[in-house]
Amino acid sequence: MSSYIIKYNTMNRIAVYTAMKRKIRFYDENDKLTKEFKNLIKELWALNVEALVERYGEEEKEGNKEYIRGYRFEYEKLPMEFEKDMKLLMKFFKSFANYTYQCAKGKVPEMKLYKEIEGYEKELGCRIAQSLPEWDAGAWE
Repeated sequence: MSSYIIKYNTMNRIAVYTAMKRKIRFYDENDKLTKEFKNLIKELWALNVEALVERYGEEEKEGNKEYIRGYRFEYEKLPMEFEKDMKLLMKFFKSFANYTYQCAKGKVPEMKLYKEIEGYEKELGCRIAQSLPEWDAGAWE
């Protein structure tokens, strides 16, 4: 099972959804990222890097510092009815599935943040499944 550092747009989605669930503001009154949101992003990157270190060794930490330093959060404006937009939910779901897969190495899946992110992935998957006609057609037994 391989592992890699996720792409910036995947991090954006993971950070946005997680912040929304935690009720963390993205920006302060000066249009700067809030400290709490910046800390969340740092934690998310750290989890991804820890999985790489678990899989490939300590040198992976150094090899990815520049890439992570180059990250700049870009807010993707979400529609008011975000949770009813199945295409958008699927995009977020795939980002979460990718992130949890990349982070499922060593002791990382036992960490609190990983479990939280995995819960959001499951939540999105269930929401999508329950919107399908096959869900409605299935019987409760």
